[in-house]
Amino acid sequence: MNTIHSITLGSQTFLEDVALILCQHESPEKCAVVLPSFRAVNAFKRAFAKVVGKPCRMPKVMTLGAFMEGDEAFSMAENLEVLARLYAVQVNLPEGRDGFTSFLNWGPIALSDFHAIDHHLKDALAVFKNLRDIKEIEEWSFAPEKELTDDQIIFMKQWDRLPNLYTKLHEVLREDGLVTKAKLSRKVAEAGKTGGYDMVYAAGLAALTGSELLYMKKWHAAGKLSYLPDADNFYVEDGQMEAGYFIRDIHRDIQSSANFIKSRIQSKTPKIKIVECSSVMSSCQYVRQIVSDLSDDEKGKTVIVVPEASTLPMLLQALPYCKDGYNVTMGLSIRETPIHPFINLVNRMTTRQGQAWRYEDLMALSSQQIANDYRKDAAHTLHILAEKHAVWVSDELLKEVSKGPFYAFVSDLTSLKTNQADKYLEKLGVWTEKLGGQLEHEENPWVTAGWNCVRRVVSVMGRLQSKHNPCKTSEDVRMLMQKLLSVEKVNLLGEPAKGLQIMGLTETRALDYDRVIVLDCNEGAMPKQEIMDSYIPVDLQNYLGFPGKHEREAAYAYSLYRLLNRSTEMHLLHRTGGKDGVESSRYILQLKKHFETELLTFNMPLPDERPEIPELELTDLMKERFNKWMGDGMSPSAINKMLTCERNFTYRYLLKLSEPKDLEESIQSNTLGSIVHKVFEEGLKKTALNMTLKASHLNEILSQVDELLADAIAEEYKYGPSDRGENFLLIRSARSTIKKILTREISELNNDGSHITITGLEEEIEATYTLKDGREIKFFGMADRVEKIDGITRVVDYKTGQTTQSELNLKDSKSGDWDDDDGKLSRGKAGKALQLMVYCAMLLKRDEHVDVVNAAIRSGRNVHSGLLTLSINESKDITKDNVDRFLDWIGMRLAAFREEGKKIAHNEDSHYCEYCVVLDPPVISY
Repeated sequence: MNTIHSITLGSQTFLEDVALILCQHESPEKCAVVLPSFRAVNAFKRAFAKVVGKPCRMPKVMTLGAFMEGDEAFSMAENLEVLARLYAVQVNLPEGRDGFTSFLNWGPIALSDFHAIDHHLKDALAVFKNLRDIKEIEEWSFAPEKELTDDQIIFMKQWDRLPNLYTKLHEVLREDGLVTKAKLSRKVAEAGKTGGYDMVYAAGLAALTGSELLYMKKWHAAGKLSYLPDADNFYVEDGQMEAGYFIRDIHRDIQSSANFIKSRIQSKTPKIKIVECSSVMSSCQYVRQIVSDLSDDEKGKTVIVVPEASTLPMLLQALPYCKDGYNVTMGLSIRETPIHPFINLVNRMTTRQGQAWRYEDLMALSSQQIANDYRKDAAHTLHILAEKHAVWVSDELLKEVSKGPFYAFVSDLTSLKTNQADKYLEKLGVWTEKLGGQLEHEENPWVTAGWNCVRRVVSVMGRLQSKHNPCKTSEDVRMLMQKLLSVEKVNLLGEPAKGLQIMGLTETRALDYDRVIVLDCNEGAMPKQEIMDSYIPVDLQNYLGFPGKHEREAAYAYSLYRLLNRSTEMHLLHRTGGKDGVESSRYILQLKKHFETELLTFNMPLPDERPEIPELELTDLMKERFNKWMGDGMSPSAINKMLTCERNFTYRYLLKLSEPKDLEESIQSNTLGSIVHKVFEEGLKKTALNMTLKASHLNEILSQVDELLADAIAEEYKYGPSDRGENFLLIRSARSTIKKILTREISELNNDGSHITITGLEEEIEATYTLKDGREIKFFGMADRVEKIDGITRVVDYKTGQTTQSELNLKDSKSGDWDDDDGKLSRGKAGKALQLMVYCAMLLKRDEHVDVVNAAIRSGRNVHSGLLTLSINESKDITKDNVDRFLDWIGMRLAAFREEGKKIAHNEDSHYCEYCVVLDPPVISY
C-alpha cells in the first residue's frame, strides 16, 4: 500500500471523513467505495492510508461508471464502434441511406437518444410511438385538417425509423458479445445483484441517471448502502437553491448517514474574492500573479478550475515555469490538443498538387509539438533550404540537405498522396501506427492521448470501409476522419497529486483544497449554455422525466458550491470583455447575496517605457577590426551603415553578426534588383561592350528582354517559382521597368547626340588613399556600368527603387553637406550620393591622368526623369579637389569613431537597424 499522502487541505478532507467511517466497519476489505471520478479514487486510497496509519487490506475502490458495469459477461463497446455498427444497421433497414458522411449528421444524435432511453430506463417503443398519439406534444399540431410541412414529413420518416434502429443495433452488438455503456448500466440496475460486498459506500455522488439511482436503491433495500454526500446544509436545506437539487432528490429515496452533512460554510465561510478581468489573457495573468507568490506547500493545496477547455492553453502559457510541470485533469476536445493542427497540416500537405513540398508547410511541420525526434535536423534542413530560396522542395533536394530524420518523416507522407480511398486508408493505417510507435516515449500527454484517438478513428474507418465501402476517394476519408475526430475527447488524469492542480469543474468532485481559483465565471460558461441535439421533442423529454436545462444548471451549481465546503479561500474570475459576452455568472450574484465578498478589478499592468538602447564601449578588439576594415576595403554600403547608425554598424562589421537568412517565398527587392542588373549586364555585354552605343543596340536588347529575364531569374532565383502568385506580378513589373529604362535611354541617344562607349559592366574597382594623419584607407565596390561620354569617364548605377535628383545634389562649403554635422552626408541621409562619390574617388585614383569624372543613377521608379547625375555645387563634373574634400570629411568621421573611450550609441533617427532592436536587453514579462 502506498503510504505517501499529499496534503491538499489544512483541515480534514471529505475523503478522510469517508475513510474514518469505513474504518468503523469490521471488515473494510469486504466493502466497496464508489466515487465520482478516477482522481477521487486515487485520492481516497491516499486518504485511507493516512487515516489507517498501518498496513491493511484496502477496500474495493472504484468509480461510479465501473460500479455500474457489475459482473456482466458483455464487453463494453467504444462510442466509435457503436457508431460504426449503427451505420451498418441503418444501411440494411428499409429506406437505408448510403454515405457515412451524411450519416454523421444524424447518427450521433440518434445514438445519444438511445443512450438517454437506457440511462433513464425508458421503453424505446413507447418513446418512439406515433407523435400524433402523444398528448404531451404541444408545439406541433397534427390536426387532420392541417397539412404537414416538408420539414415535418422528413422528421416523421426519420422518427418512424428510430425504434427499429434501436432494437436492431442492440441485437447486432449482443451477437458479438458487446453492449453500450448505457445499456450495460441498465442491465446491471435491472438485475439488481447485491451479493458482491458487505457494504457499499456511495461517496460524493450527486447527479445520478435513472439506472444509477435504481441500482443504489436496490443496495439500500438490501441494507448494504451507505450514502455519503459531499454537501453542506447551507444549500441542501434551502429548497430554492439549485446546488442542493440532486442531494435532496436522492434523499427522497436514500437517506445519508446521520449528521454526515455538516454546516461548515456558514460557520467557517471561506474568503471569497470576486475578480473582474478584462479578457481571458487578463484572467490568466491574475492566476500567474497568485501562483508566483505561493510556496511549494501552498501550491499543493491549490486548485485552478477551468470550466472552459479553450482557456487551458493560454493558462498553461501564462503560468510561471515549473520544473516538474503542472498536473492537468480534465477532458478536452481533440481540437484543443496539438494533434488537431498537426492532422490539418498533414492533410494540406498531402492534397497539394505535384510531388514537391512547400517550404512554408515544412516549416510548420518542424514547429509541431510532435516534432521532437526530428526538430534539430529540421532546423538544419530549413536553414539550408532558405539559403537556396527553395519555396518548393523536391524529395531529392530534401534528401540532399537533410541529415536523415526530417527527410524520413516527410517521405513517409508521400504514401498518403493518393486519391483512392482504399489505398489511402491502408497507407494511413500504416503511417498512424508507425508514428504511434515513435510517440510511445513522448512526454507531452496531450500528444500521446490525442494520437491514440487518431489511431482508434483510423481503425474504425478501416473496418467500415472494408464492410460497407462508404468512401470513394481519399477526400471522403479525410472528411470522415475530421468529423469523427471532432466528437472525440481526450481525457487526462493528472497524477501524482503533488503540486499545483488544474482541473475541469466536474473533475473536482469529492476533492478538497484550501485555495480554489475558478476561471470563466460568466453566463454561458458557468453554467454552460448549450443546446442538446435530440430527435425527442423537448416537451416529450420533460414528460418522460429526462434531465433538461434545469438539471444541467443544477449540476454546475452543485460542482461550484461544493468547492466552498472546506476551502478557506476562493477566487472567482469573470471577464468584462470579449466576444462571448461579459455578464458575470448568476452564481457570483448568489454568493454576493449570501456572503461577504471582496470585489477586485484586475488590470494588466502596462509595460514600462521602452528602455534606452544601451551604448557600446569601443574595445581593443573592435578597434583592431575597425582598422582592418579601413585597410582591407570599405564598400559604400558599409560606410553608409556607419553613418546611419554606428551601433548597428558595429554589430554587423566589427562583431561579425551575419545578416539573417530568410526564405524568399516572394522575390525580395534585393533579389529583384539583382535580376534587373543581370538583364542589363548580359544584354549590353552581348551588344554594346567596348563600342559606341547606338539606339540599335538597345533596341536589340528590347527584343530579347524575355529571354534575358528568364536567364537572369534562373541564375538569381534558382529554386523559387516566378510564374505564379506575387512573383508573377513582380517579374512583370521588373520587365516593364527594364523596357521603360531602355526606351528612355534610346530617346536620349536620339536627341542628345553624345558619343557613349561602355567600357565595363559589373566591374570591380578599388582605390587606396592616404589620409592627412598618415593612415591608409581603401575603397572597393562593384560598378554596374562604366563608360566614356564625349571623352569623360562616367559610372552609372541602376536602381529599381525610387531615386530623385535632389538626393544627388550636394553642397561643398563651410555649411555644406559634409562639413556641417547637420549636413546630409553626416546624418546618413545621402546614401546614394555617397555611393556615387566613392565610385568617383576610385575612378579618379585608378585613372590618375583623369581630372574629372561623372556619376549617375537610372531609377526604375523615376524613369521619366531620365539620367540622374551627381552634382556638387550644381556641377556634374566631380574633380580631384572634390574628392580631397570628401576624403578629409570621411577621415574625420573615421578618426572620431576610433577615439579613446568612444561610446557607440544608437542613432534614434535610424528606424531600420537590424541589431539595435533585436539585441535590446530583455524586458521582464509582466
